[in-house]
Amino acid sequence: MAIPTTEKPDTSLHGPNLILDVENFGPIAEAKNIEFKPMTVFVGPSNTGKTYLAMLMHALLRARHEAVPPQSNLDPIRELGFSYIETESLQRFTVNLQEIISKLEPSSTRFPENATLHIGIGSFAKDSRDFLHRFVNETIRMTAARFEIFIQRYFEIESLQALSNRSSRRFHHPSISWSDTTKRLRLSLDENLASFEVADTFFGIGSDLETTLRHHPVDEVPEIYREVLKSVTNYTLTVLDHLVYSHYVPTGRSGIMNSRHLLAAQLTARDQDYYLLARDFLSSLVAIRGIRSKPVFSSRRFTPVKFSFGTNMNIERVASVIEDSVLKGRIGVEETEGITEFFFVEGQNRLPTTSASSMVTDLAPLVLFIRHFAQIGDLLIIDEPEAHLHPEAQQQMAAALAFMVRSGLRVLITTHSHYMVEQLSAFVNASKLDETARKQALSLEGALGEEDIYLNEDETAVYSFGFSEEHGGSVVKEIFMGEEYEYGPDDHSDATVRQFNRLQRVLEARETAESNGMD
Repeated sequence: MAIPTTEKPDTSLHGPNLILDVENFGPIAEAKNIEFKPMTVFVGPSNTGKTYLAMLMHALLRARHEAVPPQSNLDPIRELGFSYIETESLQRFTVNLQEIISKLEPSSTRFPENATLHIGIGSFAKDSRDFLHRFVNETIRMTAARFEIFIQRYFEIESLQALSNRSSRRFHHPSISWSDTTKRLRLSLDENLASFEVADTFFGIGSDLETTLRHHPVDEVPEIYREVLKSVTNYTLTVLDHLVYSHYVPTGRSGIMNSRHLLAAQLTARDQDYYLLARDFLSSLVAIRGIRSKPVFSSRRFTPVKFSFGTNMNIERVASVIEDSVLKGRIGVEETEGITEFFFVEGQNRLPTTSASSMVTDLAPLVLFIRHFAQIGDLLIIDEPEAHLHPEAQQQMAAALAFMVRSGLRVLITTHSHYMVEQLSAFVNASKLDETARKQALSLEGALGEEDIYLNEDETAVYSFGFSEEHGGSVVKEIFMGEEYEYGPDDHSDATVRQFNRLQRVLEARETAESNGMD
């Protein structure tokens, strides 16, 4: 069945979710069925692998977008090195595609400008389906190879074995696999396997290619094969659109912001294979200029997924809300003699960020990333967004994170903050109320109070990281975020109780000492 349309197939609010399974990776002994939803939270003690798993996800997403060139002006054979493409297979596929188009009713092929013809995969002959299947799988395998390279660069290691979990009992080899929620797109790094099921999907071609196919026989226009191969590559990219574009905002942002010029000079002189995470972060800061519109980001090598529910004005609003509700001031950008400088404006006061508080320098990069680079559907990975924030500000930051999700961004955070997780749980429960009751119950102030903020249960996932003596490393477990929310067996509440008990014992000891005549 062929359907000419200018609309893309329906997509959910934030696109499909990915599921990651990891074993014996650094401090992580077991992390099973970790589903990356629009709001994903990693919480737990230090050195339990929260940042490891966040960096692993970022490496996967970067590998996808660095492995495949832009769709425009694509020469797949030359740029991707698809040596496995057989000319005869491509010829048969092209002929089959022409046959399908020739059977269409004339009225159904009057394309509007920039329309796309969606052809059900079941309409193709078996050898054409096999050709598509093989093409997609080989591309995913190329992505898998890039994935391993990016892991090595981000973690600054020579091989994955350097990240193997080593308990006192035995040596464990790392195991990493991921899939989409339909289980149709799968990759297993440790077994070097990848597969994709093409059933019930659509192959899309543009009206220009359709016209070319209709009016130029294959044997008269050999160059048409290359055009068809471009279309096949675009189809493959729609498969890999399950992997969204990500921005990593690392911890230690204050130090990086305050010394970014020196760090950038040092890093650019070092080995290109290492310090990749810091390079990405610094490169983005350097790319920002004294303008409010989003610049062309040269490292973004793909056409972003477009969603129908909003525009990037939503994203601009997110940056402003963080400034108004958390920072209580504005982050400015100024370019002087080719050097970009950042400053903080609070009322009548204007300070360079290097002279502002740690809260400002820690959150300024997040505001800048959102304002200058983030697009709807992107993933923001934020290490410890609560750093340098008072508990009240942490709760406001949690509201800002939920607002990001409502605006069309995906968010992944690592955190130690009980306040953050408690507040996110409140937003999940608030989804059961209507807007008026929700705003009244949450009682958010300022710019946040003007927005309808909530998190649906199916778009929120919180995972607790804790060390297990039995497993010889951290085990990751999901926390239920509904009415019966509990943080876990060793949470901040237990730490508070232990601290209270310590204080009581000290006070009792002092009282005993004083009663015995001690000064």
